[in-house]
Amino acid sequence: MQKIADSNIQTPIEWNEQVVITTIQLAMVYGTEPNNIKNNFNNHKDNFVKGKHYYLLKGEELKEFKNLVNDIDLVDKRAAQLYLWTERGANRHCKILDTDKAWEQFDNLEETYFNVKKNSINRSQLSESTQALFGLIESVARQELEQKRQAEQLNRIEQKQETIVQTFSKESAKDFRPWVKSCITTIAENLNSFGKSA
Repeated sequence: MQKIADSNIQTPIEWNEQVVITTIQLAMVYGTEPNNIKNNFNNHKDNFVKGKHYYLLKGEELKEFKNLVNDIDLVDKRAAQLYLWTERGANRHCKILDTDKAWEQFDNLEETYFNVKKNSINRSQLSESTQALFGLIESVARQELEQKRQAEQLNRIEQKQETIVQTFSKESAKDFRPWVKSCITTIAENLNSFGKSA
């Protein structure tokens, strides 16, 4: 059985005391596009129940959720709304997609993502020293995950920078300079004509 590859899928997100997954994450896991998930939902809306299969966040709830999650790629800053899928909702999407990969990945989600909270240990019943050890390990684990997230984010930024550098390399500078000059001239001409008409 394949493991869920993306690190964003490894750390469960909670909403309303329930483990949920975003449309983007679900698409990554099932090997499809987010628009495919959205279209499937729109075509089968009658089979989904709000609060049972999904949550729809808007306004203040969406703002609260954006502040809750650390990963900048998890939620588009310009998003006006966001669907969060529960385990049952993810299962419904798996049935709609009905591919071997979707079924396999749903099994992985079920075992490693949605059940993390169910399998957690009630620490209040442990000795103080064991609780402290758990706290220390959890703190180190969070730091490691945050460092990994930052490294991945830095890598994405470096890739974007490399693309920009390649776009404006010396070979393209010959074409770029006349274009910039033309744009500046057009802007200056428009500003001059705007000043005369005012």
